[in-house]
Amino acid sequence: MRRIGATSKDRSCLVCGGKTSVAHMGLDVCRACTVFYRRSIGRAYTCRTSSNECPIRTEGTNCRKCRFDIIDRVVKKSGLLAQCKSSESDDSQGPSTSSDDVMIGQSISADATNKCTYECKLQQFYPATFGSMTSSNRIFLSAAMTFGSTTFPEFCNFKDNEQWTIIKNFLFRFRFFEGTHRAGKAFPEKLDRTLAGYTTYMAGENADNYYSDCPSPGSHLEDAKRLMLQMSKTVWVENREFVERLKPDDNEFLAIAGIMFWTFEDLPVSEEAIRLSERYRTEILQELHFYYR
Repeated sequence: MRRIGATSKDRSCLVCGGKTSVAHMGLDVCRACTVFYRRSIGRAYTCRTSSNECPIRTEGTNCRKCRFDIIDRVVKKSGLLAQCKSSESDDSQGPSTSSDDVMIGQSISADATNKCTYECKLQQFYPATFGSMTSSNRIFLSAAMTFGSTTFPEFCNFKDNEQWTIIKNFLFRFRFFEGTHRAGKAFPEKLDRTLAGYTTYMAGENADNYYSDCPSPGSHLEDAKRLMLQMSKTVWVENREFVERLKPDDNEFLAIAGIMFWTFEDLPVSEEAIRLSERYRTEILQELHFYYR
């Protein structure tokens, strides 16, 4: 996916003739054709005219078989498949710096979501505690600050207190979503669990253990435990079921992260921050529109 805000000279797509400002898959192929090709691998299509020579245009409904065949010929002629296979067998070669190369590489060699599921199942998870949750939040805040400053250049120009306000707001939204998303892969049969960190999980049944290292439990400790148990049976289950229905792929997951980052509602931020939030949310939704074409 092209970095938001980047510009380059338009080129003609080798498949449909449409304009593209970046070289998807390392080729002059537009985003729409790239996404179509990625989602069509392994599917069987039938030519609409039985000629296998249908014209492909930027507008209207195209013959899916002919469109896929043209893209496939372009990809094979370029030698991209051979390069991907060579890259997989060479452990010393670093990852590509182009996210479009990564996307097509995933579609050819492996499904990234299945890989994540496999790794989650192999990974050992431990019950979270108040202390481990605090440490995880600190790590996440640092990572979120890096995400904001490297993905959205204008974020670096905000004042420190405004950056901190935005990051804390993002933490609350994204932390819960990300933990719910990964919990579905780590504990597919246990809907009352959510991940609290990279290797820790929260469950109502572990409320006693969770608060065991709380420095100042106070008089409301038992209420906090009951609330945690109640949330595990209601809110966590509902969120798990929702994300399971959503089933976001890698690109959709990143889009959701970007939208969450720039959703302020009633936060005390500057007019410039509000303007940028509207702009970035619009651009991300436009990217998704092209992704689904």
